[in-house]
This record gives sequence, structure tokens and C-alpha cells, in this order.
Amino acid sequence: MISRFLQKTSSVVRVKVTRLDMEQMRHDHKCLFELKIAIEILNESRIGIAAQMLGLAQGAFNLAVPYTYTRNQFSQPIGTFQGMAFDFARAATQIETAKLLTYNAARRKEAGLSFVKEAAMAKWWASQVAQEVSGSAIE
Repeated sequence: MISRFLQKTSSVVRVKVTRLDMEQMRHDHKCLFELKIAIEILNESRIGIAAQMLGLAQGAFNLAVPYTYTRNQFSQPIGTFQGMAFDFARAATQIETAKLLTYNAARRKEAGLSFVKEAAMAKWWASQVAQEVSGSAIE
């Protein structure tokens, strides 16, 4: 079952929920067209969401790293510890991979190539990175 959610009457688009089974959908070309548009919009929005998550991760990283040099432990800034350098390198690498996945998905979309898989990968990985980097920045 799939719900139709857009109905255009004159120049107004209204939400209309109707339940259609697959047999009805095969014969309802308007519904198939609307579904195709909705899925295309969702696919395209994945790139934007990936970019937002990337910005969140980069912002958290940019604020957290300088802050570690203002905090002291054992009479030296904690940012100078080797363990912190490992964490910085890991976060920077994750941010860079998310950036490359996002840019690749956007490049493929603009070139008119298939980008659904790349957009999904970029969105998933950027979300994971944003969660991990921002969580680490809070610690």
C-alpha cells in the first residue's frame, strides 16, 4: 500500500491521503508520476542533509581543537598530548571522507549521472561523522 499525498487542483496543491494498492497504481499514471517526483526530491535532499551534517562536524571540530590548547593537565595543554593528536587525526580524516562523499554525490547529480547510491552513502556517513565528532568535542 502506498499513500498518495499530493493533489493539484487548479493552481493549488493540497494534501490528500488515499490508500492505493499496487494494482490500482499500475493503472493510475498520475499517482506513479507523483510518486516518482517525491522520490526524486527525497534523493536530492540527501545531498543537502549530508552537507548540513558535514558543516556540523566541521564546526564542532573547529571549536574543539583550539579549546584543548587552553586546558592544562600535568602543567601542559591537553592538546599537546599524543592521545589527543590521534583523536584530532581521526576526526579530521572522518570529516574529509564525509566531504569527499558529499562532493562526489553533488558532482554526479550536476553531471546528470546516477547519484542515488552516492547520495545515500554521503548522508549516512556524514551523519555518523557528525554524531561522533560533535560527541567527542563535548567530551
